[in-house]
Amino acid sequence: MTKKFLFLLSFAFLVNLVLFGLVTINYTYNVEEDTVINDDVYVTSTGIIQSSGGNHSFTVNGSITNEGLIRNNPNGYTLAVYVSEDITNNGTWSCYSTYLNGSASQHIYCGTGHNFSTSYFYNNNSQSIIADSDLSFEETRIDFQNNGSLDLSGGYDLSITGKYLKHALVIGSATRDNLVLQMNNGAFLQDVVFENDVELQGICQISDDNVVFENSVTVTDTLQTTGYYHTLEIGGNVTNNGIIRNNPNGYQLYLNIGGNIYNYGTWSNNKIVLNGSSAQHISCGSGNIFEVDLFYGNDSRTFIYFDSDIEFSGTIINLQYDEIIFSNPQTLTLNGGRLYRGSISGSDLVLVMNNDAYLYQLSIANNLELQGVCQI
Repeated sequence: MTKKFLFLLSFAFLVNLVLFGLVTINYTYNVEEDTVINDDVYVTSTGIIQSSGGNHSFTVNGSITNEGLIRNNPNGYTLAVYVSEDITNNGTWSCYSTYLNGSASQHIYCGTGHNFSTSYFYNNNSQSIIADSDLSFEETRIDFQNNGSLDLSGGYDLSITGKYLKHALVIGSATRDNLVLQMNNGAFLQDVVFENDVELQGICQISDDNVVFENSVTVTDTLQTTGYYHTLEIGGNVTNNGIIRNNPNGYQLYLNIGGNIYNYGTWSNNKIVLNGSSAQHISCGSGNIFEVDLFYGNDSRTFIYFDSDIEFSGTIINLQYDEIIFSNPQTLTLNGGRLYRGSISGSDLVLVMNNDAYLYQLSIANNLELQGVCQI
């Protein structure tokens, strides 16, 4: 089939059109009414797609490559863009809304230094949305509407500056160490599941009880809640190299953790619950402590191994009849709070207690050296 080429020159208008064939846009394309193009669209570096005199839609039943500008009208009229195949963005993409409405997998590519700054980004496609590059969104409300998945398994990362990502399944690489999720400027997650290992950079905020990291999480910068009390599920290990905390305005973060814990940063959220199906190991770097309010052992009694010196500050530790096993001669420091309902064992253990810390309903095996003020 021979494709037809339509070149739109300066300040061209399209009204109630259905176009067939590749459309190349060289200059300003004013969408005067809702418009459908039943093929691919190429916006050159001098091309502009914008609404004109009203709020209109621009539907591409094909792929779109943007090297120019896709936007609302500068006078305030909005443009909604619907795309049924692939998107390549090497320009500015700042229209009001973007809809992925294909029936097969769609690919998205964002060139280096470019992003999507569309106000709303909706996925209506029940198939995979596959990233062919790192993806960056700026002040965009990203809603996958529980459709399909965002597939970053090619080794790509995701950056969200402002607004949110919600109702999404995110797939990372099974062979790469971590998918990097960069979040800033108040961005948050709501009802999102991450299937693979994730590294959190920037300030990652949790906005409901339906955010799940099925595998391991590395916190490089900050993990916290938004404006309420929320529980985050983490199925794998947690490595904290940054800050894990409640929201600074007082809203609490609860963590359910199924894997091991490695703390090399600041850890001061409200609650940690161990809920793994096998033994869980915990270690801290020199000078790093747990300042959580509540720490719950695993009620399935799978054993907790402390692999380094561990310090809790002001923490109520309820082992739920689990056992802490110290792997080596180590020191457990309780600076306030209490430790109860379980047992601890290990050779040459040093227990340091201060600031009214106390023990009860606790069994201690092997040699133990008590320092500070030990209260029973």
